[in-house]
Amino acid sequence: MTALDPATTGDALQLWRALEVRGDDARLWLHRVLSNDVRKLRPGEGAWNLLLDDRGRIQALGLLLCEDEQRFALWSDEGQRDAWRAKLEFFLFAERVELRDDDECGALEVAGEGAEEALQQLGVAALPARTAAHLACCIAGTAVRLVRDGRGRTPRFLVLAARAELASLAARLNATGLDVRDATRLALLRLRDGIPSLREDLSDGVRPAEAGLSYAFDLDKGCYPGQETVARMDTYGGPPRRLFGLVLPLEAPPPPPGTRLLRDGEDVGRSGSCVRDEAFACQRALVLVAKKAWSAGSELVLANGARGTLCELPFAPLPR
Repeated sequence: MTALDPATTGDALQLWRALEVRGDDARLWLHRVLSNDVRKLRPGEGAWNLLLDDRGRIQALGLLLCEDEQRFALWSDEGQRDAWRAKLEFFLFAERVELRDDDECGALEVAGEGAEEALQQLGVAALPARTAAHLACCIAGTAVRLVRDGRGRTPRFLVLAARAELASLAARLNATGLDVRDATRLALLRLRDGIPSLREDLSDGVRPAEAGLSYAFDLDKGCYPGQETVARMDTYGGPPRRLFGLVLPLEAPPPPPGTRLLRDGEDVGRSGSCVRDEAFACQRALVLVAKKAWSAGSELVLANGARGTLCELPFAPLPR
């Protein structure tokens, strides 16, 4: 079922990986290569970032954290780290920059209503306030770095810690009522918030504005790969397609990613990630829809025979 494939299901302790970027030129080099403003970041700050090709199409998505003036950590999930490293190496010439896989540190995704209370219950005195802000603290006596994810309506944090400590930290968090090891639950929470999966929703030549990723690029920072396309799309009428939600009956056949969307027999888009939402007796999918079919509340037919209702993101709560 799309976002719940083997790469993103099972034990959520295995989802996130870090790539360390350090060196005298690291800050300015990252600023030239990535989509967001890196130059202004200070220790304890961060930003979601994209790597785009020269036509503005998304190649990778990650969370960049500034650790000190010459050292950054680039966190990504869905097995992206190797791709990040390979693509960044392409831009390295004579710069004094080193890329290093950080296999000693791992991450827990803590998300859901009650996430803030659970962290405070386990001894976190202060929570990072802004998107991608991060601070050192202790959870149940274990030293961690706490990061505010900042995407979507649901409270969402990353807890960064020594990989050897993740299982015990997860047990402590699970005892508060938040299941932080269930990747299926986390995928559902993300999809309810309209947060796209790189693999299922962004891998088909998608551009940032089409996916609603305004938090991951800066229109004013100057040149970076793909910047001209991003700026043109903002200036001249917006994207020709964009991401919507689609609500399907629980019993409908789940659409594989890439399933065509039809309106009156005409092809108007494709489906991406899809999850079952048992609590609301429906399936929820993210779909890329052509501009001519942007009509929330309308019915679209999928090529696999399922029918769904188009809606804006994030998904509004459904009546139980």
